[in-house]
Parts: sequence; structure tokens; C-alpha cells
Amino acid sequence: MLGGRRYGFGLTLVAFLALVVGTGELKAADDGYYTLTLNILGADEHDVEVTPDEDLDPNAPGRQYEPNTSVHLHAVLQAHWYGFRHYLVYDPNYPGDPCQADKYIVGDIDITMDDDYVVDVVHGTGCGTGAAASLPLLLVALGVLRLAGRRR
Repeated sequence: MLGGRRYGFGLTLVAFLALVVGTGELKAADDGYYTLTLNILGADEHDVEVTPDEDLDPNAPGRQYEPNTSVHLHAVLQAHWYGFRHYLVYDPNYPGDPCQADKYIVGDIDITMDDDYVVDVVHGTGCGTGAAASLPLLLVALGVLRLAGRRR
């Protein structure tokens, strides 16, 4: 009777395994590695430096790391680059769900590979303040004010 036997603290073996797997604390990757998947949006892969940059399994998708490896991401400014916006680090339990993701607006972050992670590296255009989009409206408003000033 595997599931019914109690192992201290009133937990059955099945309940203990569900607790361990559910928290992700002791979860191990199938191949012994965890995967970091980078989705680089609005730029190319050379606009993000990843340290350490070695990939333990180049044939697998994403970058493979040993458990508990600290991975550093650094957004690199290039001549053609319009602006780093943010990193979006998805919760490993909800990959792809932006409601369960953390947004980091700094150019450097560290991730401890204790699970498989998906990270969007978002670059954008313009100066980031919205001023470029509102420039035509501003010019029209200045023209109207100038015309109104001449009528007096």
C-alpha cells in the first residue's frame, strides 16, 4: 500500500511527492539541464549578452544549463538599436502567460536556473516617451496658436 502509508507529519508518500513536485523545489530536469529560451523582439541575438554563454546541449532548443547556474542577461547598445524596453520573465508554471510574468526595465538581470525559463527581450522604436508619435499633433497645435496670435 504505497499511497496509504504514513511517513511522519501525517503525510502519505503520494501527498509528499505531490508537495515536492508542486513547489518545484526538488524538481529535476529530464536530461539534468534546465532550458533558458530567449525570445528577442525588435532586435537580433547580438543585442543581448548571455553569461555564461556556453550551451551544454547545442542540439536542444534554447540554452541548456546545469541546475542552480546563475545566468546574467545584459542588453547591449548597438548603433542601429532604437531602445531596450524590458525583459519579460515568464513564470515557469505558466510559460507564455504575460499575466504570470515579471517585467524588468533594467538592462541587466540575473536568473538562477532552478527551472525552465522563457524570457522575452523587448526592444522598441522611438525615444520611449511617446514624443515621436505626438510630434505631428504638436506641430499642428503650434501652427494654430501662431495663426490665432496674428489675428489680434
